[in-house]
Formats: sequence, structure tokens, C-alpha cells
Amino acid sequence: MTKIYQKSSSAGKNAGFTLIELLVVVLIIGILAAVALPKYELAVEKSRASKALAAARAIKDAEEVYYMANGVYTNDLTQLDVTVPIPEGFHGSINLDQSYVLLTRDQNGFAYQILFAFDGRKTFAGGQNLTGVHYCLASISSEKGIRLCAGYGPLLYEDSSFKRYRIN
Repeated sequence: MTKIYQKSSSAGKNAGFTLIELLVVVLIIGILAAVALPKYELAVEKSRASKALAAARAIKDAEEVYYMANGVYTNDLTQLDVTVPIPEGFHGSINLDQSYVLLTRDQNGFAYQILFAFDGRKTFAGGQNLTGVHYCLASISSEKGIRLCAGYGPLLYEDSSFKRYRIN
């Protein structure tokens, strides 16, 4: 006598995934991606801002060396002992006449500036002397820029066009 083996109906249920199970997995992955993408975007932008900070510090340090040697700050980058390229994605207004370095970025929803004043004679909006400290200035209209700058330190000044945060 020959025995015929059949799959039981309960074994057939576990052979694959139902459409509902697949939809739940896709939904969970979508939620995780929606949460992670802004954090990733902010981390990438913070690394770009770090390059701008390094460039501003290098210019400031070179200015201080020039000042020690000559008794005045220069308004010509070529007279400094360092070659500092403006980081990709930034455009700079390195204003040596007014003793500050200002690197601006306005891309992908991030609108902010990295500022470093190196001469005590310079004051900005709000009457604050900004010497010796890096600042992140975020455009009021840029939520991403504000989030980036707020991650660096405390809010120091705000007006109708920007918020200034101290970079600690």
C-alpha cells in the first residue's frame, strides 16, 4: 500500500508573508527613514560648517601673526603666511578692512553664515563686540539654518533678519 503525504493546511500558512505583513514592514522602514534623513542632513551640513570654521580660524591666526610682526592687520590675504581656500559650497566675504571673516552658505534649505571677528574695534548689530569668538548667524527664514546654528551654542542676538549663536 502506498502512502500519500500531503501538506497540512497549517504548514501552508507559514510558507510566506502576507501582503499586510509586507506593508507593515515597508511602513516601518518609511517611518525610520523619515526620522533619520533630517538628522543625517544636519550631520552632513555640520561637517561642512566645521570646514568653514577651520578656514576662519586659520585666517584669524594668520592675521594675528601678521599683526605681531607689523603692528597692523592686513587687508590683503596674499600677505598672510597661509593659503586658505574657501570651503566648497560657501562664498566668502573675508573683509580684512573691517577685521572679520564671514563665510556664507545658502543651499539645500540651509541659510547661515560663519563669522569670526579678530580685531577688538569691530562691533555689530546689537552693539556687541565680537572679537575672538566664532559665531553662526542663521537667516530667520531658514529653519534648517537655525537648527544647525542652535546646535553650536546659545542664542546671543536676534533681529528681523537673522539669529546669532555663539559657537562654543
